[in-house]
Amino acid sequence: MLNQIKSLLRPTDKLTRLAKKGDRAGFEKELVSWSVVVLQAPAKELDPSQMDEETLLREIESATQALSETEDIIPYTYLHTGVKVFPLFSSQENALTYIAELSKEKNKIMPFGSIEVLGQDLLKYLRGEGRVILNPRTRDEVDITELLPASDDA
Repeated sequence: MLNQIKSLLRPTDKLTRLAKKGDRAGFEKELVSWSVVVLQAPAKELDPSQMDEETLLREIESATQALSETEDIIPYTYLHTGVKVFPLFSSQENALTYIAELSKEKNKIMPFGSIEVLGQDLLKYLRGEGRVILNPRTRDEVDITELLPASDDA
């Protein structure tokens, strides 16, 4: 409850404000220098109802260790109504909100990794099939697919 109240009082960041306004030029300019958060796909989902607390903690540590040691970062994507979605976050706080909401919905623990990347370094990966959603499952959720520059000229 306290987190919900806190999130309502938290001001929306500049990148999200520009996206919500549909200000393509302003959004492109801000995105190239913004450190966005990308989730690293979890190796597995853990069902806490199927193990004791000690085993669950051991499994979380093992999954987290595996993510930190991997050379290949596989960005997390998901399907929504048959369309591939690439979730992107303007802050770690928004990424954590997404993970918490997803975990509640699935009733599973998903040990995600995350990495911060400059928007300009991510642009070529964001174009293509599917949608790009900024801050999904948060009050700041916005589809930014149409706001992304068509080429690396941003």
